[in-house]
Amino acid sequence: MNKKQWQFILKYSASQAEGCGRAALPNRPGNGQFFGLPKRNAMHGFSLIEIAVVLIVISVLMVIVAAPLGSIRAQRATEDTNAKLAALDATIAVYVAQNGRLPCPANGTLDGTANANAGLEQINVGVTACTLVNQTSGVVPWKTLGVQLADVTDGWGNVFTYRVDESLIRAQAMNFTACSPGGTGAAMGGAPNFTCAPCTSATFPAACTPPATVIAGRGIRVRDVGGTLLADPAAAVSTGVAYVVISHGENRNDSYSPQGVLQVGGTPASGTEEARNAANLPNTPAGTFYLVDSPAMYADGVTHFDDIVLRRTILALASKAGLAPRAY
Repeated sequence: MNKKQWQFILKYSASQAEGCGRAALPNRPGNGQFFGLPKRNAMHGFSLIEIAVVLIVISVLMVIVAAPLGSIRAQRATEDTNAKLAALDATIAVYVAQNGRLPCPANGTLDGTANANAGLEQINVGVTACTLVNQTSGVVPWKTLGVQLADVTDGWGNVFTYRVDESLIRAQAMNFTACSPGGTGAAMGGAPNFTCAPCTSATFPAACTPPATVIAGRGIRVRDVGGTLLADPAAAVSTGVAYVVISHGENRNDSYSPQGVLQVGGTPASGTEEARNAANLPNTPAGTFYLVDSPAMYADGVTHFDDIVLRRTILALASKAGLAPRAY
């Protein structure tokens, strides 16, 4: 800074001290000029290079932020789905306790937001068979269970698929209170609709039916992605499940929307075994039909599996409903 500039500063400062105003310093920063520097045009904008750099930075930040946000959304959807499945497990047990049987599936192709029949179990007048052919397009019958459509909609916005052992929808088919674990007698009725023979302390054990005899060959077969049997009706004591409820997960494939629309084309594509759980497939043929439950496998390809599955064995459900076998 030269001598003339210092003199100017001192002179200007002295004049400001004598007055009471706050006159703006013509040459201060912000007025476009500072001690002889050229004035910058106030309307000067950003160059194309500056704009490009800003856009690149924003794009990078969006990529960095998007990944964790996607994971958070998926985690919340999974937690919401698991909470609804737990509540549904209790709701089904209450229905069994009150009715002595399981409900048939509702028709997933009906618009749950507009059709009065949506959410109602599809069952014949005699309460002996479900009327959806092979339970194709079956979903949880929310109205029959006394809950709302939202209660049977998973975290990704689709209705839970529902499958049931059809022999367990008959009147009192889930009531095992007359059975005795120590009994040695035969069951009543014919396969697959066996029931427990009446049992008392006076007729025990010869006239009392063990529960294993009643559930023999009954239940839905379940495997994992690797082919291991998780529930087997053909086991010495059947481990087949009474019902299966399925959320089709993040890819949403093969589930029904609340409006009755089948969801297809989601990514990643369903794996080979995951596709067995499709809501629009029939539960046939009887001898080889099975559903799939497995830990999540998110990699693309034939092993992909993101379904979330709720299942209960026959006797576990009877116990939860208060209709388990009793000792005599």
